[in-house]
Amino acid sequence: MFESAPRLKIGAIEIKPPKGARSGVRWRFGLAILMPQAYLVSGQSMSLWRLYYHLVWSTHERLPLITPKREAALYRYCNQKADALGAHLHAIGGIEDHVHLVVSIPPKVAIAEFVRRIKGSSSHYLNSHYPDYECGKFKWQQNYGVFSLGRKQLDFAIAYTQNQKQHHLDHTTLPAIEPEALSKSPS
Repeated sequence: MFESAPRLKIGAIEIKPPKGARSGVRWRFGLAILMPQAYLVSGQSMSLWRLYYHLVWSTHERLPLITPKREAALYRYCNQKADALGAHLHAIGGIEDHVHLVVSIPPKVAIAEFVRRIKGSSSHYLNSHYPDYECGKFKWQQNYGVFSLGRKQLDFAIAYTQNQKQHHLDHTTLPAIEPEALSKSPS
């Protein structure tokens, strides 16, 4: 019934394959958890990861640099760049002076490195492909916010990010994760 499903003993703890597991599913033992083979990423030392982050950052000096002309291109580019970095962009949204991303970043990529690469390459892309001489050169502020999410908060964070424009119109934003909070020091 179990393929490759020996019992594993770690100290005084014995881990057994789950009862009633489907035939044909290969199981691997992790450090006190069982993982179906389908969730394992081959060729990586980190077998399983479920990491969710809500990122937010602003344009330089909070200038309205994300024009309607630039917005779609920016979001498309960020999605492609996240994919190239091995991340999964669940949602992106914002208004003219800041952007929110809900993203799963693989453990092999530091969050700061992910943000640096997305911000740097997206500003370069917008300046070379979508120059806007009225608004000026596109730049991001140096700071950013990062908030870790559990699976239960993921759907809410995605909806909140996708509806940024409406939240700002209706004054229903969450102040703790909006860019204004980034300039305040934690208490």
